[in-house]
Amino acid sequence: MSNKECSCSALKIEALTSPIQHGEGPHWDQKKNVLYFVDTFQATAYRLKLDPAGNKLEHQKLEGRDSIGIIVPIKNTIDEFVIAADRYLYRLTWRDYENEIVGLTQIKMVDEEKHKNQFNDGKADAKGRLWIGTLTREEDLSVSNNGGALYRFDGGKLVSKQIDNTSISNGIAWSSDNTRFYFVDTETRDVIEYEYDSQSGELGPSTYKRCS
Repeated sequence: MSNKECSCSALKIEALTSPIQHGEGPHWDQKKNVLYFVDTFQATAYRLKLDPAGNKLEHQKLEGRDSIGIIVPIKNTIDEFVIAADRYLYRLTWRDYENEIVGLTQIKMVDEEKHKNQFNDGKADAKGRLWIGTLTREEDLSVSNNGGALYRFDGGKLVSKQIDNTSISNGIAWSSDNTRFYFVDTETRDVIEYEYDSQSGELGPSTYKRCS
């Protein structure tokens, strides 16, 4: 089976954790054999250390925050991460050997006038730029249409708003040759393909497909 094919008969599905409320943002660290993910509505980050002798699940809750969208390791560091909570990006120091948060520094806030907004899905591209979207969360946890946007950050600095008037940012991905960028708006069921310049990080013309 090639790395571009998937056989359903070869898949094995098993629960690796007890139930959580709203799992999001999985990030696999191949070097450490660790899976990072978040429970959005519990504002809690998890790391699952996979080991044949027994898996180890650790978590940290960000007190005073209502939500977490993603947690992504920072390149060339041991225990440093970018974490998106509410409308803020933070640099998080989460020690591997003692499961302790020892540092949380705010990097940037977005959607300053939209107090109901929060970060949702995000991912780093091949050059280490962070792409992450926001949404507008109502009191009943529903999402307002067209209240969010997709942002691109480079080295912790906000470069620009890439896509405006989104509802629920999801499905961020790139083609294997890094010439196409993919974005999903879950609320509107739009799957959008953009031409992509991997050197500059700029998006080109787009093609829409709406899933009925």
